[in-house]
Amino acid sequence: MKTLNRWDYELHTYVPVEIPESWYVTTYCFDLDSPVVCPHCGGYVVAAHCYTSNEFHDNIGLGYLVCPDCYDKEWERRLRYDKKCMGDTE
Repeated sequence: MKTLNRWDYELHTYVPVEIPESWYVTTYCFDLDSPVVCPHCGGYVVAAHCYTSNEFHDNIGLGYLVCPDCYDKEWERRLRYDKKCMGDTE
């Protein structure tokens, strides 16, 4: 297993997340036709169709590549947290 850092909005810190050693996760890819693994769901996606994660970062703060569905879920979590902080109960 290898460990990635995932931002936790509630704790305001990174938490370690273990993923299988065989998963090819990266923060960049020179060949955009290469398949990479989304660190959230473990699904394969072509690098050109990925987004930069708002939650999974390397040790210098670069976001890992994530699939579009997981990227949308990241934003949903972020917006829920922001509304909670602003006292919005809707």
